[in-house]
Amino acid sequence: MAINMDSNPQYIVLRDACARLDRAGVQYMVTGSLALCYFAEPRFTRDIDIVVDLEVGEERPFVRLFDPDYYIREEAVRSAIKNKTMFNALHMKMAFKVDFILHKKNVFHHSEFIRRERVDYNGVPLSIISKADLIVAKMHWAKDSFSELQLRDVRDLMATGYDADYVKTWVKTLSLDAIFERAQRHE
Repeated sequence: MAINMDSNPQYIVLRDACARLDRAGVQYMVTGSLALCYFAEPRFTRDIDIVVDLEVGEERPFVRLFDPDYYIREEAVRSAIKNKTMFNALHMKMAFKVDFILHKKNVFHHSEFIRRERVDYNGVPLSIISKADLIVAKMHWAKDSFSELQLRDVRDLMATGYDADYVKTWVKTLSLDAIFERAQRHE
């Protein structure tokens, strides 16, 4: 079923944010619940998660990129770049939030970032995490909490087919065996 892009605030903001990032040449990938919706069963989400690759000194141009339509604090961007954390931007008219997550350059996050895919997401051209990397990322997020929501997401993603060898390699590398086994048991 096609989503009416002209009336859905989430997709209006997604289209706008990704277009701004593309025009500026900012390297990014959509992840989280919107990526899940692209690959598997849609579920409600209250924000848009986008991983961005920014360096010290790029905070002011990044903030200007979203001016004046978004509320975004330069100090928050600077802190996130320095600490490799996250910051958010609020679309003023749509009252919808974008969480920008700084790209971490460890081995897994580097791999998932370079493997991102360019897709047409309901009429929005954008870069998105690969399905296999989303499976690994969701297991990694849930490894301590064994979040039932994350496990359900992993099951939904796996049910639509995935690169099992790639996922198993990262399961072993990141010590995700217990959560992977639990996700496969369909508890």
